[in-house]
Amino acid sequence: MAFLFEKLEVYEKALELVEEVHSATDISSQGYGHIVSQLRRAATSIPLNIAEGFGRFNEGEKRRFYQIARASCYECVAALDLCHRCRVIDEDVFSSMKSRSDEVGRMLTGLIKAVERRAQATGSGKPQT
Repeated sequence: MAFLFEKLEVYEKALELVEEVHSATDISSQGYGHIVSQLRRAATSIPLNIAEGFGRFNEGEKRRFYQIARASCYECVAALDLCHRCRVIDEDVFSSMKSRSDEVGRMLTGLIKAVERRAQATGSGKPQT
C-alpha cells in the first residue's frame, strides 16, 4: 500500500537529501561528529515532517509541519556550512548537498503557500499573523 505523501516530489527530493547526507558523512569525522550528527538529524527531520504534515486534516496543522520541515532544511544548510568549513566534506559534496537543500527549501515554500491558499479559500486553518 502506498501513502499519498510518497508521491510528492518534495518528499522524494528530501529522501534523496537524507541519502546523500548519510553517504557523504561519517559520524566519527575528525572530532566533528557532533556537527555531522546534527546535519543527519536535520536532514532526516525534513521528510518526517512532510509525512506528518500530510497526515493532518487541518490546513493550519499541515502548514505548521511543512514550516518545521522547511526550518530543518535551513538547519541543514547551516550544518553543511559548518561541515564544509571544518573540512568534513569537500567542495563537490558541499555544492551538491547545498543545491539539493535549496531545491527542497523552495519546494517546501511552494507547498506552504499552496496550503495557505487552500486555507484562505475554505476559511479553515487560517494562518496566524
